Amino acid sequence: MAASMEQELTGLRRELLDIEDATGIHPQVEFRVLGVGPERAGASMTALLEDSHSSVEGVLVIGVAGGVDPELETGDLLLADRYALHDGAAQGAGQAIKP
Repeated sequence: MAASMEQELTGLRRELLDIEDATGIHPQVEFRVLGVGPERAGASMTALLEDSHSSVEGVLVIGVAGGVDPELETGDLLLADRYALHDGAAQGAGQAIKP
């Protein structure tokens, strides 16, 4: 799991520990802080994927998003079917899913 800031991962770490305690299952999950901004995050992600000691099978990027639907509440999940780059290279939209 990757995020721009440590604060975005703190709650997930806590929840994962609760799940592990309840189920006895200890999934192989690595948490990475990528940094803020496309250059820093891109370089961090590239380093992670190119690390010869890493066996990354998938990456879930999480974080706080500005400019989303104001009706979304804390804990709502937004799954994107498209994305927008900061330079406008792509148009984006997503679908909100209530838990």
